[in-house]
Amino acid sequence: MKLKSTILRTLFGLFFVILIFSTIGIVSNREADKNEKQFCSTVTAGTPISGLKEKALANGANKKMTQIFDINPPEHTLLVVFNGAFQFDRYICEINFIDDKVTSVKHAHMN
Repeated sequence: MKLKSTILRTLFGLFFVILIFSTIGIVSNREADKNEKQFCSTVTAGTPISGLKEKALANGANKKMTQIFDINPPEHTLLVVFNGAFQFDRYICEINFIDDKVTSVKHAHMN
């Protein structure tokens, strides 16, 4: 009888821990998604690129992963990355620009 109640308490504890971590993950991912969409919605074609990286970082973007890439010169790409619960949950705002002016904005989610 005592073993049965110990097993039940252990299972309940494990269920509770899994529930807490799942809730944290869901909330973190929703927050990252919301921040990415809010930030990206402020950027439109013709917007000056200067100050956008700093604005993104102030809005919670990942400092290491938010970078400018020269993939297709003369067009450059600013990837603004917002992380969810785990490092591999990424919400990305891809901003392409030429001569300090935004040419296009795209949303992406990597899981």
